[in-house]
Order: sequence, then C-alpha cells, then structure tokens
Amino acid sequence: MAKILVADDSITDLKFVHTVLEDTGHEILTAMDGEDAETKARTEGVHLIILDVIMPKKNGFQVCRALKQDAATKNVPIILL
Repeated sequence: MAKILVADDSITDLKFVHTVLEDTGHEILTAMDGEDAETKARTEGVHLIILDVIMPKKNGFQVCRALKQDAATKNVPIILL
C-alpha cells in the first residue's frame, strides 16, 4: 500500500485533503509542521508528499529543498499547496 504524507498546519485543510484521499486505498499520514513533515518523510517510506507552503518551524519550501537534497527522498514527488 502506498503512503501519502499530508502536511498542513490548518486542521480544516488537513481534514479536507485527508477526506478527499481516504477512499483511494492509500495509507494517509499527517503532519502539522515542517519539522514533523520532514521527519516523517525520511522515516515512514512515503510515496507522495502534499505539502503546505506556510507552516511553523520549517516552511514548505525549506522542507522540499531538504528532501530533494537527500538521496533517500529526492525521488518522492511533492505537491506544494
């Protein structure tokens, strides 16, 4: 089963994206800030990341840049919201 990481600090937006994806048969992981998103992306073996741009601790651009520089996560597709 593929894993999708959804990272957003807005509970409303997080629930909305989760609701849209929950019937796809994928495992949905969530994160509420950039540091948590980066940690989960590195440790959970995710296949897709949906990443909010404006988040606490690290913004989406910082997380994206860090993950794309890491050999283990550089090929994971990232959608920035």
